[in-house]
Amino acid sequence: MRGTDADALAIVAELAVEWTSGPVRNPPDSNALADLVPDPVRREELLIALGRRFDDSLQRTIGEIGEDVVVDAAREELAALGHTHLVRDVRRVSLLSDQLGYDVSAPRVGGGPRLLEVKTTTRDGLKNGWSVHLSRNEADVGAAFPDWALVICVITSVEARTGSVVGWCPRGRLDDLLPSDGRSGRWEQALVEIPAALLSSGLPSPVA
Repeated sequence: MRGTDADALAIVAELAVEWTSGPVRNPPDSNALADLVPDPVRREELLIALGRRFDDSLQRTIGEIGEDVVVDAAREELAALGHTHLVRDVRRVSLLSDQLGYDVSAPRVGGGPRLLEVKTTTRDGLKNGWSVHLSRNEADVGAAFPDWALVICVITSVEARTGSVVGWCPRGRLDDLLPSDGRSGRWEQALVEIPAALLSSGLPSPVA
């Protein structure tokens, strides 16, 4: 198949976007790639694709760091209580499936495991609380399992992969914050404003 040099450059630029996957710390120069595409329509499509790809990648990275921070915190508290045999059972179950309705499973001494849905942000100290996206599945799983909890984590450095746990709340505290289903349909994803006053500090107790 024949084409112009401009077509070839456009294809190369588009493939560069497609080949980039996983966490990206140093995204390519969007303008430099776009300059390879002379056609204005294709250039605009490329810039939109680049924006979506690397924004999604950063958000995934932030979420992964938050889950790791929660895993480390849960392990440290169990070790501090002398239950080192339970440390290895703290798991990031989101690595197995993102449909479970929670991200981390953490044992509890004398009870069932804590099912922790981790919501991560890079913004700390917000007076009015935190805005998080909650799926219908997460809310339903939380309603079904009393050991489910929503955990807020703040990232202090993406590069160093560091952060801290702000606090947590049980599913019941979210009831008044969630939208209601209507005759025309049911909600599947909601942006929920979590007031700081609703959060208990740290993680749910590791002891039943």
